[in-house]
Amino acid sequence: MAWRRFGQHVWALALAISVVTHATGCHSLRSKHARRSSPGATQTEEYQNLSHQAQASIDRHDHEAARNSLLAMLSLDPQQAEVHQRLGVVLQAQGKFVEAGAAYSRALKCDPDYVLAMVGLGQVETAIGHPTTGLKHIDEALEIDPSPAEAQFARGQTLEALGRSDEALAAYFRALERNPGLASAILRIATIQLGRKQPEQALARLNHAIDLTPDDPEAHLQRGLAYLALNRPDQAAIDLKFAAQRLPDRADIVRQLARATEDRVNEIK
Repeated sequence: MAWRRFGQHVWALALAISVVTHATGCHSLRSKHARRSSPGATQTEEYQNLSHQAQASIDRHDHEAARNSLLAMLSLDPQQAEVHQRLGVVLQAQGKFVEAGAAYSRALKCDPDYVLAMVGLGQVETAIGHPTTGLKHIDEALEIDPSPAEAQFARGQTLEALGRSDEALAAYFRALERNPGLASAILRIATIQLGRKQPEQALARLNHAIDLTPDDPEAHLQRGLAYLALNRPDQAAIDLKFAAQRLPDRADIVRQLARATEDRVNEIK
């Protein structure tokens, strides 16, 4: 039961991480099947300035500023699928899942084959408790273009939410085939391995994930749990303290840090 609670916490953060990945790379990740922007407002200096402002805000994780810039772009030209998709990403990162879903749906009205909008819609459906519908959207996206690592990762998340961990692992490994540096997929694989009482395998992957994203508190939490499972409380305490400082509202981390501290005291005795 404890492992399930940890998995739920990490799954939620993994969703947020994948959203940020989409946001910071939305231009390069756009499906080859998505249509070009129509001429008109998109060519004006004001529109281009707003686009640059939106991306700069996304890159520094100022989601409210990005939202305002994207809405201003849509006021100039409401038919741009990519802008609706970018707005969906920003709203999703803010936890505004219903609004994000509406933005992705508007993107798909403008461009029915927009792969990243389908993936985003699938993630939103999963986040609000409809993983079966979410999986349908993601599978439709992958039928159009199976290449984006983020789409494979999103499929893994949704399969995890459905309790299909073997299939989720396969999806995460496919994501890594496409992008070996996708730390969020490495973290999910390690978390599943921990839940299956495979701490040695999980630890190797967590070391890699932390090398890629050294400030990720969830990766440090999971590595702390791996160290606890391997009876290495000193190292566990370091990671758990790191995670507790960055996620002060997480009571589960405080409990595990107390456990690591107690194990250290018992070792000394």
